[in-house]
Amino acid sequence: MDSILATYSLLGPVFAIFRPLSSFLGGILGGLLVKIFVKEGEKTDVEKCKTENVEKETFKEKMISSLKYSFFELVESTGKWILLGVLLGTFISLIIPESFFKSYFSNRFLSYLLMMLTGIPLYVCATGSIPIAASLVFKGLSPGAALVFLITGPATNSATILFVLKKLGKKTLFIYLLSIIIISLISGFLLDLIIGDFNLKENFVMHKHNMGVNYFKLASSLILLVLISRSYIKKIWRKKMEGYKIKVEDIMCSHCANTIEKSLMKVKGVKRVFVDVEKKEVYVEGDFKISEVFNAIRDAGYTPK
Repeated sequence: MDSILATYSLLGPVFAIFRPLSSFLGGILGGLLVKIFVKEGEKTDVEKCKTENVEKETFKEKMISSLKYSFFELVESTGKWILLGVLLGTFISLIIPESFFKSYFSNRFLSYLLMMLTGIPLYVCATGSIPIAASLVFKGLSPGAALVFLITGPATNSATILFVLKKLGKKTLFIYLLSIIIISLISGFLLDLIIGDFNLKENFVMHKHNMGVNYFKLASSLILLVLISRSYIKKIWRKKMEGYKIKVEDIMCSHCANTIEKSLMKVKGVKRVFVDVEKKEVYVEGDFKISEVFNAIRDAGYTPK
């Protein structure tokens, strides 16, 4: 949802509709092809993200939980990619000449191919890719080619390709990439066709500059910057913990980290917990029994080592 709203903000309503719809159709296409061509029992030893047993929450608890997720957990997971996207977008705006894409990639399908070859091996998060795409459109890239980048960038990268190959096999990897390529090219072509036919080009980048200061946007930007900075300061502070380190290989995402933290904070004697998702490590500080800590991680659905 954050990516859809950011797409609407920077690229307009047409992009905001096309992008999730394309991803949905790509998922359906890939799933159907796997169902048809990949036999039951073929290599599928993929690790799954565990989920905790969620107790029934009151309305107040749900509101607090949603605000905590929106302002802290979501910012922690997307903050660095938003900053990276803004920096790359600024770099593109400053370095690439206005006529670059019109001069060298006037052929629509050549620009689709360029964005596809750029997006597939490169990891760009769904939100962080938006300012990059906006900058490319400003420099003359067709909206359809920008959409190809927005679809392929977040959906594929070299690490994901190797993971799918290892866990699901060559056939599934081929179908996975093929479905993304087909949907991105068709979606890009249709978007260019619609924008060309209905003259919507002026609407999809909705930034208007004036001499006055928009204090709401300024305040929002400052709050976002503070929240992103907070997540990094928090990580630096937590990494200085001198606690017991535990390797947990099946940590997959921030949800896993939160699940383990909640479970460990219930253990008697545990004062602080830090879960490093990238390194798949858990740091526990306090006066506790290590057996109880290991049991708490297992109860949360994970495997400590």
